Amino acid sequence: MNDPLIIEAANRLAAEAQPHPEEAIEQIHLKIYGTPPPARTLALLRARLDLLTPTAARKDALAVVAQSLLTSNTFLYLR
Repeated sequence: MNDPLIIEAANRLAAEAQPHPEEAIEQIHLKIYGTPPPARTLALLRARLDLLTPTAARKDALAVVAQSLLTSNTFLYLR
C-alpha cells in the first residue's frame, strides 16, 4: 500500500487530473479500472476527497484517493 511505486503512480495520476473534483475522480477511476465509477463509488470518493481537502492540498488529497483505488481488491483482482 505504501510502496514507492504505488505512491509515485498515485501522485502522477493526481497531477494529471482534471481541475473539477468529480471529473478528476472519474478520470482517475477510468485510468485505473478502464470504466467510469458507478454513482455510489463516485459519491463515496467525492466525500473522501472533501474530508481530505481541508487538511491537505487538493493534489495530495487526490493522490490519497488514487492510492486507495490502486491498492483496492478490485484493482488487485481485475476480472
